[in-house]
Amino acid sequence: MRFSDIKGKHRAAVATLGNLYIAGHRCLTVGPGMQLNPLKVPLVSLAGVAAVVIFCAFAALAIARFPPGFSPSVNWISDLGNASLNPGGADAFNAGCEIAGGLVALFFVGLYPWYTDERWRNLMVAGAQVTGVAAGLSLIMVGRYPEVFASAHYLWSGAFFVSLCLALALANAALYSHRQFNP
Repeated sequence: MRFSDIKGKHRAAVATLGNLYIAGHRCLTVGPGMQLNPLKVPLVSLAGVAAVVIFCAFAALAIARFPPGFSPSVNWISDLGNASLNPGGADAFNAGCEIAGGLVALFFVGLYPWYTDERWRNLMVAGAQVTGVAAGLSLIMVGRYPEVFASAHYLWSGAFFVSLCLALALANAALYSHRQFNP
């Protein structure tokens, strides 16, 4: 799709965004020959990578500030967001959960180009999108309700792990035999 192919009011909206189309399938061009996304990877795909990188970076910061020393054999990962146990790093961990949760939701919303004319596949992609967005929102709520809010935290962390597991299973099942994903 070229800019000249876009007509009417949509042309003005796209013109304000440069060459970045809402679908995320065109790289963002800043000026002649300058590209912010030279690999032409859909921008929503980058949200999935960014979610993992940001969560790991914020978790590493929280681990570094954990007073007695964090050990996965002794501590739960949620202990990183507990201000009573980790006064210097809890805010970092909880912020990382919130930012990563938003990026996870954005990533799963971006699965829409994988819809086909096959009803079963569309149902699985839609299921992956719904459960993936639920996982992202649940991760945001894990950051909002850290371990000190025990019942709310357990509800949201359980919802996160179950919905993310389901979203990944549905997405993999839908894309495994997709003609464009696995030619």
